[in-house]
Formats: sequence, structure tokens, C-alpha cells
Amino acid sequence: MNEESRKEILESLYKLNYWFANEMLKEEQSATKFEAACQKATEEGADVILVSASTGNAKCMKGCMEAVVQVINFLRNKEEVSYIEPWQTVGVEAMLKQIKEDQVIPFDLPYAIQSVLGMWDELTANVK
Repeated sequence: MNEESRKEILESLYKLNYWFANEMLKEEQSATKFEAACQKATEEGADVILVSASTGNAKCMKGCMEAVVQVINFLRNKEEVSYIEPWQTVGVEAMLKQIKEDQVIPFDLPYAIQSVLGMWDELTANVK
């Protein structure tokens, strides 16, 4: 992997991690507001039966952040980078380019990047 590609990929991954963190915080805030509204309705005597997936969404975002950080740390390790083949670099670059074009970030993106980079131990640990 050449140094320029590595730096561009790392910059994109830092931005990706920020996006996941921001989304997680929004989900946590939404869950807090939702729980407060349910508590207030219950205190006012209303029967409240609601289901929210906000907590699950925040947990998903946290998992994505952890996986992105693992990729970042992998790419910051010069020894690991020396084993990356050109096709792997092109694969990661293509995924990052596609999310920019589509303006959609799939939640399995960090794990797909780990797969392309051959980060098998990290993938196995992330699949619970």
C-alpha cells in the first residue's frame, strides 16, 4: 500500500468514525427523550405500550465505531500495512468512493473493509 493511498483511506475512515459517533449520540438523545415522554405519560395515568429500537441503534453505531477504530489502528501499523496487496487498497478505496457517491453509509461497511484487509481476528471477535 503506498503512503498516499494509506493517508487518503485513513482520512476517510476518521470522517466515517465521526459519522458513526454522531449518529450514535443522536440515537442516545432520542432514546432519552422517548423514555422521558413515556415516564411522563405513565405518571399522568396513561397506559403506555411503546417499543423503541433507539437503544439497539446506538449499540449498532458503537459496534461500527469500534470496527472503524480497529481498521484505523491496523492501517496505522506500518508492519501490517506492508502486507496489504494493491487489490485490497483498490477494494477499500472503491467502497469509500461508492458511499460518497451514493450518500449512504451501510452499517456493515466497517466489517466489509475488515474483510477486504484480511482482518480475520477482528471480524471473528466482532461477530458475537
